[in-house]
Amino acid sequence: MEAGGSKRKFRSAAWAHFERKLIGGKWKAICNDCKKALGGETKNGTRHLLDHMKTCLHKKQKNIKKSLLQPTKVTDEAMVLGTYHFNQDHARKELAIMITLHEYPLSIVDHVGFRRYSCALQPLFKVVSGTQLRMIS
Repeated sequence: MEAGGSKRKFRSAAWAHFERKLIGGKWKAICNDCKKALGGETKNGTRHLLDHMKTCLHKKQKNIKKSLLQPTKVTDEAMVLGTYHFNQDHARKELAIMITLHEYPLSIVDHVGFRRYSCALQPLFKVVSGTQLRMIS
């Protein structure tokens, strides 16, 4: 990202989480998660942007949604809860493998029952269409 009229690039990690826009004649840094507008003038620095990234509630909610507890069997009598991170790409690949392995029609992903079942198992999984699935497999 470049400053208005300047050839100097923004180097702070904060700029990966903000978009710089000219609003009312002043540069603003718009948070990609909560859309809050913060000072984006070059004289302001980026400390306030980095601080916002640590406390942004929308970003925390996204991280919490992706983190679920997964029970892991330690012994026959004991189980431990650990953190599970959902991976959309891995789930789609496994879906393609299942369809290929069992010779299901690609249109199975377009069936209402399959979509409801998938949502019940993992609400974060976005079921692709049969056409999109053809490109994955």
